[in-house]
Amino acid sequence: MVRNVIAGSAAYEQGLNAGDQIVAFDNARASLDFVLARLSEKRAGDLVRLTIFRFDDLRLLEVKLGARNLAHYRIIAVAQPTEQQKQIYQGWLRAPLGK
Repeated sequence: MVRNVIAGSAAYEQGLNAGDQIVAFDNARASLDFVLARLSEKRAGDLVRLTIFRFDDLRLLEVKLGARNLAHYRIIAVAQPTEQQKQIYQGWLRAPLGK
């Protein structure tokens, strides 16, 4: 199941949507591990065939892969977090907020 698609990415520009269920990748049954393994073998510019369910419609998408865009994020504590910020922190990191 596609959880999100970054606006402006190759997948976005070629029609893949959040909520699409990928059932086949290059005509082979898709699982998360299978798709990730096959994608690691591909390069920008390679064409892949995705068979997806969008709601109840079966569709075929041919997607030309774009360059990988690795983003780096940091979690930085704020001086006086609200209760909601504390809950979010603890939910993400599964650790109490340090002082």
